Amino acid sequence: MTSSLAFAPESPLPTQLRQANAALTHLLNKGISPANIVIGGDSAGGNIVLQLMSHILHPLPSIPPPPALSQALAGAMLISPWCEYSSDGPSFVRNDRKDILSQRTCAHFASIIKAGLTPELEYYCQPLSAPPSWWKRLDGVYSRVLVTAGENETMMDQIIETGTMISHHVKDTVTIVEPGAVHEEMLLKFATGEGGTGKEYDAMVGFLSRAFRGGSSID
Repeated sequence: MTSSLAFAPESPLPTQLRQANAALTHLLNKGISPANIVIGGDSAGGNIVLQLMSHILHPLPSIPPPPALSQALAGAMLISPWCEYSSDGPSFVRNDRKDILSQRTCAHFASIIKAGLTPELEYYCQPLSAPPSWWKRLDGVYSRVLVTAGENETMMDQIIETGTMISHHVKDTVTIVEPGAVHEEMLLKFATGEGGTGKEYDAMVGFLSRAFRGGSSID
């Protein structure tokens, strides 16, 4: 998934959701089975995955309709997802000097994105603001969901809350917190040639294995 920040403010919301929806529609129109599709995103890309969940459940009138799913997609991976544009929660204060994304940096990024945030888009872009009923039938969109966070992320509390919210509707939801890790640390390790280890990495490998063989983490 692309990052929302990569297109803002030149291409404001919901440009990114429109593109994600087009990509999924293209794959399904090509005959790819939903059971063979895992959608994943990190940080702002994770926010787009969440937006797509909402669009499939509640088609947004201002963009093309979502594709009809003959069955649930194999899964969704949310790696350090950006779940809310607020930056005043406890973990922002607790981890401000520990994470690579400071409270001030998160607030700056949010100010860029929020320029395109309309009331119509509120639940799509800030999933924690949606009522519980918004997520009914989510298990018909994704068979399983993996949510990862670093213990020292400023956004950690919001990520954990999002994982809990999803778990109420998708039985096979796993939330993993990497001890001592910062935002996207698993990906940062790969960028520096140190990837392939850690709690998040093991969870992702196991998640993809289950997704493509049809197993469950709760069997």
